[in-house]
Amino acid sequence: MSLKKTVACLKRHKNFILTTHTNPEGDAIGSELALERLLRSMGKRVTVVNPGPIPEEYLFLPGIGSVKVMGAFNASKVPCDCFVTVDCSDLFRCGSVAALHSKAQTVVN
Repeated sequence: MSLKKTVACLKRHKNFILTTHTNPEGDAIGSELALERLLRSMGKRVTVVNPGPIPEEYLFLPGIGSVKVMGAFNASKVPCDCFVTVDCSDLFRCGSVAALHSKAQTVVN
């Protein structure tokens, strides 16, 4: 998807699930948190879900408390028009979170 189409997609949709790969490092987590902040500033509803807990060394990052862990909440109640993966080459590197992509009209990687 081109940058222009990606921007149009982010503007068009209202409810987002954001995720990254299993065992994320700082760039993956930072990308999630930055995109979450951008989308919220646009008035979007955003849920950040990761397949596992955030590594301890990244718990200082601003906004880290918003990241949910798959299996620790009821994901079936989370609305999703657009499923977004960041820093992830393949959907299935998202572990158990990958199953949520079927809720979305659009998947952006």
